[in-house]
Amino acid sequence: MRSSNIASIFPTHPYMTKRLAYPHDISTRIMIKNCFALFILQWFSVFTLSAQSAHSAVSAQIPREVRAVWLTTLMGLDWPQHAATTPEQSRKQQRELCQLIEQLHAVGINTVLFQARLRGTTAYPSELEPWDGVFTGTPGRAPLFDPLALAVAECHKRGMECHALGGFLSHL
Repeated sequence: MRSSNIASIFPTHPYMTKRLAYPHDISTRIMIKNCFALFILQWFSVFTLSAQSAHSAVSAQIPREVRAVWLTTLMGLDWPQHAATTPEQSRKQQRELCQLIEQLHAVGINTVLFQARLRGTTAYPSELEPWDGVFTGTPGRAPLFDPLALAVAECHKRGMECHALGGFLSHL
């Protein structure tokens, strides 16, 4: 017997009380994003552990551990919270990204995985694909700054790494 209510499968988990359907509300999208991120982290940890045991001499020489966070621009879940249609709003977006990276640095994050490609659109200048509408409110319209370049510059200013991440959740 198949139930459409996830609570019947995981009755004690507080996030599993909604029906499994297309995620229309933001809390469901965040839950799906977090579940997928946990899956990816677990998958990487299996390969990392096997690589460390196979190459213990190499892993002993690694200068530091990676403490990473996935900063998504997908639907403005992490950043930006609002579209920028004026220069002042654009400066506010830039300040919000700088503050977010500063908060991540303050809690010990040393690597940012910046989602630079979304649903066939980008967070960087491209001749092949259009800009994502999350920055300006209009898909294809360029923001007044380069979000990826700003993220890289702000991370490097704090001694952090910044990696551009492709959009592997484009089906959501």
